[in-house]
Amino acid sequence: MAFNIRSSRMLAPAAGRPALELCHWPLYSCAVLNGNATIGTAVALPRQVSFFNYALGSQVSGNDTSGGALANATRWHTNMETANFLAAPKTMTVTAIRVVISQLAHGASPSISDASGGASATAGTTLAQHAHDVLALQQYALRFFVGPKDYLQAPLYAVPSNAGVGGVAANSFQATATTGAYQFQRTVGTHIAGKSWSLDKWPVLIANQQSFGAELLCSFDSTVPGTGIDSYAEGNAQRLIQSRAIFVVLEGILGREVA
Repeated sequence: MAFNIRSSRMLAPAAGRPALELCHWPLYSCAVLNGNATIGTAVALPRQVSFFNYALGSQVSGNDTSGGALANATRWHTNMETANFLAAPKTMTVTAIRVVISQLAHGASPSISDASGGASATAGTTLAQHAHDVLALQQYALRFFVGPKDYLQAPLYAVPSNAGVGGVAANSFQATATTGAYQFQRTVGTHIAGKSWSLDKWPVLIANQQSFGAELLCSFDSTVPGTGIDSYAEGNAQRLIQSRAIFVVLEGILGREVA
């Protein structure tokens, strides 16, 4: 007696397609630019500054000769686990972009410092220096790209941080202990607040293994036009007074593998 045994097959899970969970998760990357309040010692602003081009443990991007940009990246600097792309199977849907210019001065350890809380002339100077540096950085334009395509090209002031305060937040003045003479007035509120650059209606997908990044681009000359002078005293608009940490933050939805 012959038996006709019907063959059966079991479909294996598709290779390279693990289940993903979606969560609100920003990607951020920092660059540290050199600054120095001593006349003639600040380094000129670089024409190009790259972000997302290094991973945790790698050298931080920037030109900070004091050592801040030469430090190995920690979670404070970035949360990129691979440089320039997301490892499979991760994906990222970018819904907003923002740029944060730290009010804290960045040092060589790296360390950060802030004198704005003290009732002294140093406090007022620190805030004034941050205001100057914020204005100096407005020479830059921000470019965000995925693969060969640009999805944002805009002046830096058009991509606010959506963090901190803007405008005049507080006024105070300092008097000397002996004469009570008016010494200085300080204004707190040099952060760049404002709504982030929104991509919510037309979000940008970063697929796994797809290269992406952001750049600050400066088309201005580092010398004073018509003079050839390349010094802080003459070309202070091209210099930072304090070393600054600048963050580019990509807001959106991260797709990550389910453990």
